[in-house]
Amino acid sequence: MKVQKQATAFAPNFVHSLDASHLVETVRLAKSQGITSFAMVHDSYATTAAETEALTAALTTTFRSMYQQHNVLAELRDRVVAVLGDTEVPAAPLRGDLELGAMRYLFS
Repeated sequence: MKVQKQATAFAPNFVHSLDASHLVETVRLAKSQGITSFAMVHDSYATTAAETEALTAALTTTFRSMYQQHNVLAELRDRVVAVLGDTEVPAAPLRGDLELGAMRYLFS
């Protein structure tokens, strides 16, 4: 097992998993609103021109919801501690003061 390789791969893989979760939630919401045409690669979203505004609204709504409802770094730390025990796992950083509710839709 290459511990150093695993350690350096963890952060990008974690962020990629958050991007994937956001993609799933965006597609769920957009589909529930009638959007059926999607083209997506990682964190790049596309649909037909006629549905672009609705997809943008779904994307913004799910992003705000995901990060307002979850402190992902604190939740990650809690899971690590649950599995490994509190073996010098540092506390999660404090949340900043970015107000996600103030995010505006691109087309508003």
